[in-house]
Amino acid sequence: MTDPATEPWTTTDLLHWHLTAGAGALAIAVGWIGSSGTAALGSQYGWLSLAVAGLALTGAGNCLWLLGARRAIRGRRRVLVATLAVQRAPATTAGPADEALLVSTNEMRRFHRPGCELAAGKDTRSAPLAVHVRAGRRPCGVCDP
Repeated sequence: MTDPATEPWTTTDLLHWHLTAGAGALAIAVGWIGSSGTAALGSQYGWLSLAVAGLALTGAGNCLWLLGARRAIRGRRRVLVATLAVQRAPATTAGPADEALLVSTNEMRRFHRPGCELAAGKDTRSAPLAVHVRAGRRPCGVCDP
């Protein structure tokens, strides 16, 4: 069982998505059946309009569903960054001894303090600031080395 606090959608979001997708699919099906029963092109325009409206409704429901997840993820990211900012080590004046403590990997685009949560669990290597700068890495925005 997953934790509801980690899910990007609520049951209300899922219900709205089912309603818009179902109503859109129903409109498309009715438009299809209605237009297939007539041979005259002029009488099929109304049914075609209904099917296109159903397609638009389904697309709008899908977009709103995905935007809701994006909004939830953005909110969780703000909380995570704020939590990490509170936990980070206080900024000190970097001396020659501190520069050797900056860590990164060859694949990283940023360098970090050794205790940074964004570098935790990765196979990092210590190097002076000059090595990271030559490699084109920038300082982490969370641990602020």
